[in-house]
Amino acid sequence: MKMTKLLLPVLLCGVTMTMLPALHAQDSAPATSGSNAAGGGGKGGRGGGGLNLDALTKALTLTDDEQTKIKPILDDFHTKAQAIFQDTTIQQADKRTKLKDLRDTTVTAIKALLTDDQKTKLDAFLQQQRGGGRRGGGNAAGGNGQSS
Repeated sequence: MKMTKLLLPVLLCGVTMTMLPALHAQDSAPATSGSNAAGGGGKGGRGGGGLNLDALTKALTLTDDEQTKIKPILDDFHTKAQAIFQDTTIQQADKRTKLKDLRDTTVTAIKALLTDDQKTKLDAFLQQQRGGGRRGGGNAAGGNGQSS
């Protein structure tokens, strides 16, 4: 029983790994710096980046204008994700689903602002964040485990 109770949070953390540094930054310094809310600057690092402005800027070579447009999208993502993550009325499986849907919506909103080259880089970046492309993950884009 205890192992099951421990396993669910671990799985949730695995699904939300890319946003946890920013959530931690919000928890530890909620009123001090707006830049940490999007994972920009500060400690927040697990070395992997994720859906934070610094990591995306580096991976996609974002211009200042693109960063300005993407930052509110990421801020909204982190605020909503933190609310889902902390909501004790939502079952763990439902949290994973809600967080995945929120992440997908956020990625779609970001892609709308990017060039085709940046969209390709974003897809590769997100694939790397998910652990290099697990096979059989139900990728709707036709990923049958043959790409790598």
